Amino acid sequence: MLCDRVQIINRGQLVYSGSTDELSQKRQTSSLIIRLNQAPNIIELSQLPGVNAIDSISSNCFRLHFNPEADPTAALLSAAVSEGWQLTELRPE
Repeated sequence: MLCDRVQIINRGQLVYSGSTDELSQKRQTSSLIIRLNQAPNIIELSQLPGVNAIDSISSNCFRLHFNPEADPTAALLSAAVSEGWQLTELRPE
């Protein structure tokens, strides 16, 4: 795991501070929007644990669909760091 606590700042205001587990519980979603400066191919993204389908929004922006009980966020963060994808956006949809 990369971290166990996070703080989210939106336009200079702290909007969340807590554990990643608490954040996952608050977030009831089944898709994520991600943006990567060094985006891998869709096949590589589709192999992340829990990912069911991927929509390509642009060459570096994707919508990842998943079952809520199999959230791929931790695997995505780990892969983005280890593979040098340069994750610049991650938001639930």
